[in-house]
Formats: sequence, C-alpha cells, structure tokens
Amino acid sequence: MRTGGYHTTMVSTRTIDLGGREVALRLRRSTRARRLALRIAGHDDTVELVLPHGVPEQDGLEFLE
Repeated sequence: MRTGGYHTTMVSTRTIDLGGREVALRLRRSTRARRLALRIAGHDDTVELVLPHGVPEQDGLEFLE
C-alpha cells in the first residue's frame, strides 16, 4: 500500500481483531480524500483506513465497528 506523497500522512498503526484473527490496521490521513475509505490487502492481511482531513480518528474507528 502506498503511504508516501504529499497528500497523505500516517496517523497510526495498530492491530485489530477481525473474525478472530489479529490483523494490522493502518490509519492514514489524506488531504485529497472526501470520504472514509477501507482497503483490505489479502497478500499481507493488512487493513488500511483512509481518513479525510477534518474527520477525527475516533470516528474512523467507530466506522470500523
């Protein structure tokens, strides 16, 4: 997953329980995003949540639930 560029900044990385499995969650903030985006990478069991500018991290975590 691409996390570079001047339109994005990494917010945090953590693990979450997804169907009984621990998977890595990347929270990424994007100045270009207009809505929340959820990406699941099957090759490395990583979940990425993209947050638009102005959306609190807590709102993104509630979206996941």
